[in-house]
Amino acid sequence: MATLEEIAIISYQGLYKYVPNRNKKKFRDEFVGKKRYTSKFLLAVFPKYIDFEKWSKNPKNEYDIILINYWLIEVPNVGLKRTQLFNSYNGANKIINKRIKDKESKKKKENNKRLKKPAKIKVLKKNHLPIKEKKEFESEDLSKTMQQMGEEAIRNAKEFSRMKLEREAEKEKLSNQLLRSKVFEKSIDENKEVLKKTIPNQMGIKDDNSKINRLKLVIKIFLITLFIGCFLDMAFSYYEIVRYSAFISFCYLCYLGIDDKEEFYISKIWGFSAILINPIFKLTITKDFWLIIDSIWILLLVYSLFENRLKQLFKKKRNQRIM
Repeated sequence: MATLEEIAIISYQGLYKYVPNRNKKKFRDEFVGKKRYTSKFLLAVFPKYIDFEKWSKNPKNEYDIILINYWLIEVPNVGLKRTQLFNSYNGANKIINKRIKDKESKKKKENNKRLKKPAKIKVLKKNHLPIKEKKEFESEDLSKTMQQMGEEAIRNAKEFSRMKLEREAEKEKLSNQLLRSKVFEKSIDENKEVLKKTIPNQMGIKDDNSKINRLKLVIKIFLITLFIGCFLDMAFSYYEIVRYSAFISFCYLCYLGIDDKEEFYISKIWGFSAILINPIFKLTITKDFWLIIDSIWILLLVYSLFENRLKQLFKKKRNQRIM
């Protein structure tokens, strides 16, 4: 893997000729004067002195288009890393340098031969081409390879950007789904009590709460009738039956009301009533005082029967006043 220093030196050697003449000294001093090359420094210096968009249309050397495309397309997306495009430029640069050296050595040998021997006219065979045509073919092959590399780099950059957009779209979809699920959970939590009442009724299912409410209603009506009977002249056994049945029913109502938030306070009254009327530790109270207590129990039981309806009526009146 290439370090930042290698990328910086190769880029400096390849792109120095594209710096304007008036800024070459500044560019050289600023680059050479830096002891350590960082990505921040390189991303600031090269675009400052070199116009990549201008030279991408008309480069001085054909193979330089690869390095220009690397700085123009891949560096903004990927950063200063060794990519396929950078490797292709580095490899092509080495090949071209070797070819230039070979050509120079051939020219020197030919010049030495010309000085030593008189020039001889060589008859070319049909299969062989002149030297000029060979050079033209070599340059054409290089230009084609460079164009192909540049096209591949552009395709890779486009695919990379497309993949980024797809990932962002997937993230947005997931975030929207999470938000919807959270909103749905909140709405369910807020309307739990309403759903408990409405959904079983709509589906035709008998909920356990409806059975308990019916049982409460039966117990309360039974107690009201017992306490009304106490106002009549009854035998002593009737009052004993009232004591036992009222004690059991008050205990049961207290047990059911503890779990229910709406009936938590009234369940305390039913517990106190069970203690008051318990048949084990009997309280010695006159009949007139018992009748007063019975009348209070009748009123409380009647109020508990119509409590929900009374609350609904009060809410409606308040809403009408606000409107």
